Amino acid sequence: MGDLVTKHFDDMEKAVALRIRGKTPYQISKELSLTRVEVDNLLIEWRELCLNDQAIVERTREALANTDIHYNDLIARGWEIVSAADDQMDSEGFDSKVVAQKTAALKMIGDLEAKRFGMLKEMGAIDNSEMASHIAERERREEIIIGILRDVVFKCPSCQNEVKKRLAQVNNETVPVQVISEVD
Repeated sequence: MGDLVTKHFDDMEKAVALRIRGKTPYQISKELSLTRVEVDNLLIEWRELCLNDQAIVERTREALANTDIHYNDLIARGWEIVSAADDQMDSEGFDSKVVAQKTAALKMIGDLEAKRFGMLKEMGAIDNSEMASHIAERERREEIIIGILRDVVFKCPSCQNEVKKRLAQVNNETVPVQVISEVD
């Protein structure tokens, strides 16, 4: 009996550690040779144990707050890159390398916000009303990013194919290539 209890808590500890590292319950089940249902039950049991232990709840809140601050820092640095790229284009004119840097920074910002939002949602830190406001804010930012891309591409027709190609890669699509040749 004692061995079964020990194995149960060892499995729970391993499952939680793998989940924290970003593994999915399916991946955890394969790695620990458990069924998916067993992994789900271990993770649910862990959450219940944590919710009933005030010290763990406080540590989790602190870790979540620190992680959120870290994401804010990274996002702010991303916006600094965007601002620096804007300043450089204003002073030096259009440069495709600067546009690529700016586009990469905007993508990074979006990815970081999505990851932070997912983390907060998974940890139960965001309720439905907060979720709706976060979604609205993200949509607003996406519109700004789309506007920036349109403005930049409009100013540089030769960049249009490159932007289309890269956006297609993000969406796993193919882009028709327009070949223009001069005939004498």
